[in-house]
Amino acid sequence: THSAAATVTVTMLAGFTNYVNQANGAPAAPYTSWATAATNIVDAVAAAAAGGVTLVATGSYRETSTIAITQPLRLESVGGPARVLINGAGARRGIITSPGVNAFITGFTISNCAGTDGAGIYCNAGDVVSNCTFVRNVASGSGGGVYGIGAAHVVACVFYTNNAAHGGGVYLNGGTLARSTFINNLAGFASGYGGGAYMNGGRILACTFSTNLARYGGGAYAYYGNEIRDTWFIGN
Repeated sequence: THSAAATVTVTMLAGFTNYVNQANGAPAAPYTSWATAATNIVDAVAAAAAGGVTLVATGSYRETSTIAITQPLRLESVGGPARVLINGAGARRGIITSPGVNAFITGFTISNCAGTDGAGIYCNAGDVVSNCTFVRNVASGSGGGVYGIGAAHVVACVFYTNNAAHGGGVYLNGGTLARSTFINNLAGFASGYGGGAYMNGGRILACTFSTNLARYGGGAYAYYGNEIRDTWFIGN
């Protein structure tokens, strides 16, 4: 049974909320109302205050550069991953965070992104990625969907048909992977490890791995001191 629970605490500073709506005709920095909302996520995040919130309206966002979170920030969609898409156009990483910012990223579908490590999201210790869906992202290195350096946390996400040399869906160095689903991900550039996930320490809690593929660890490859509980591996 999926009875494991993961509790993640994130400390944020106080900051303002700004907004993104690709259909807005009158954007004005720092985009602090829907009437003045940015039309792309990159601009709104760059204008955000430390400890603030950036809210993204329904739409398909094909950014012209990687979304870079360089200070404490909550990046959140309105309506969840079924309604807000970040599309990398097969040319760039979706999101990257700086060390020590404790970013919280929630409610997006991230698709068709490309990069070395972490094509969808490259995150750092203390960051949380929650309620996101990762589809058809390709990393030439590790972590097609998400790459976490240090104890990052991935909670309640879906990974489908992502591809990397190692960790087709996710590659985490410590941290927590919880209540997430992995389907048809591939670690397949030569001798790949972890079709669904590669965990270098940390915890896998209440996840499902189905029909993922790798040379070693089709569902998940756990290296050094991992805890795996309440998790299903099916047809990997």
